[in-house]
Amino acid sequence: ILDEAAEGLQRIHEQGFIHRDVHSGNFLVGKPEEVNALLTDLGLCRPANMTKKETLFGVLPFMAPELLHGGEYTQSTDVYGFSMVMYELASGIPP
Repeated sequence: ILDEAAEGLQRIHEQGFIHRDVHSGNFLVGKPEEVNALLTDLGLCRPANMTKKETLFGVLPFMAPELLHGGEYTQSTDVYGFSMVMYELASGIPP
């Protein structure tokens, strides 16, 4: 599941976009014989060169610390959100 979820985020980044709202509620999980994980909710997705911080988006526990201190959305902040998804899957406890 994590491989497919990470692949979806990687594809978004390869196309030059930042998701800006990576959290467990934005992944759809299918049957084992089908696609197992699909990253959804692209409503906050923006081109990487157009992510000037105007306001905070997303779910607080999944936000990278730098966002809370005025930083901009980057691929790294998406990866941080994904790491919190991995934490939740591994522990069964939301971040």
